[in-house]
Amino acid sequence: MRIFRLAALLCISAVQLHALIVETDKLADVRNYLEKDTLVLFDIDNTLAHPVGTIGADEWFGHMIKEQQAEGKDFMQALNMVLPIYFEVQLQIPLQLIEQNAPHFLSDLQQEGYDIMALTARSLPLVNRTICQLSAIDIDFSHNHIGPVYAIRQAPYIYMYKRGILFSGDNNKGDALIDFLDFCEIMPSKVVFIDDKLKNLHAVEDAVKKRGIEFVGIRYSKLDAYVAAFDMQQAEKELHAFHHL
Repeated sequence: MRIFRLAALLCISAVQLHALIVETDKLADVRNYLEKDTLVLFDIDNTLAHPVGTIGADEWFGHMIKEQQAEGKDFMQALNMVLPIYFEVQLQIPLQLIEQNAPHFLSDLQQEGYDIMALTARSLPLVNRTICQLSAIDIDFSHNHIGPVYAIRQAPYIYMYKRGILFSGDNNKGDALIDFLDFCEIMPSKVVFIDDKLKNLHAVEDAVKKRGIEFVGIRYSKLDAYVAAFDMQQAEKELHAFHHL
């Protein structure tokens, strides 16, 4: 494990608050930071699971947006062009585990009494599909004691919580998380969040610090080389084949 940033100790309302971000390629390293009253958050895409094949992945989605922008569209125009294709693909393709022991690891944490949930940028049209995709690879976040089974709120954009998964959608992940915790009147003493994107870790860190919550962010690096080797030509072939099924 490589530590690449250690925030200074902060003093919030006379309470010393520690914030730490580390990097690892093993989900099990989450255990190094667990304490009583810790809320453990897991990103989904490129952290727990990845599509079978090239299309449907975060890196594919990003390249599709960039291609549209290269043709002269602004970001929102590009997004509106790409999202229907992305949703169509996601509604058909399965996910595969990145680490084969992930379901057992998550289940063990739940049985040991830790509150765990998923925090994903996936949006509302993919809520039920995501739950089905995860169920097919034996991942279930519903066995927790966090808030209601289902909630839909706005922070400032619409987001949804269902079966232990917070779908932040267009929201900053930190904003959606804090709004949800406030709604549920939950105040953990510590949040541990594992995500492949550093920007999401910073977003959650900034949000929980405002509540005086200790934070550990874990930047998951296992797929870094795979993502860097993304082949758009191969993705275009797969997309062509997908449309001709």
